[in-house]
Amino acid sequence: MAGKLRVEWFGHSYFTVAYEDYTIAIDPHDGGSLNLPEYRVRADAVLVTHNHYDHNAVEMVEAGEVVRWRRGRFRLGPFTVEGVLSYHDKSRGELRGENTLYRLEAGPYTIVHAGDLGHVPGEELLQKLRGASILMIPVGGVYTIDAEEAWEIISKRSRAS
Repeated sequence: MAGKLRVEWFGHSYFTVAYEDYTIAIDPHDGGSLNLPEYRVRADAVLVTHNHYDHNAVEMVEAGEVVRWRRGRFRLGPFTVEGVLSYHDKSRGELRGENTLYRLEAGPYTIVHAGDLGHVPGEELLQKLRGASILMIPVGGVYTIDAEEAWEIISKRSRAS
């Protein structure tokens, strides 16, 4: 029997993902800089996809561990986490820098948080999106991909390789 998965959204790119009794916060913001409410949460760990003010307000999370843009595979409680290099723009990070996409696996669930993905990924990165139970993908069109690009990514990741 699978453990219980709970996902909460706090606006923008700020989420908590809890499996069993372990909670990870991802990309916390401070609210005010985005004209959103302020959300202070408790979590076992916090993941940050990149070093921009609207994703790196770790002071909003009371957490035992802070992980900033870490690449590769590692464990956080019951989660196997993989941080994968992506970019915040279509120029391989020249305009807005690098972004870390996080793939979290726990029990039968796979959650992918794309941070501020700013480009349509190539096949290697698309492989990290495949099989996701939940795909958290930004849509904005100014600092991230737009709705058409998001749909393209979702369509591509759904196809078998």
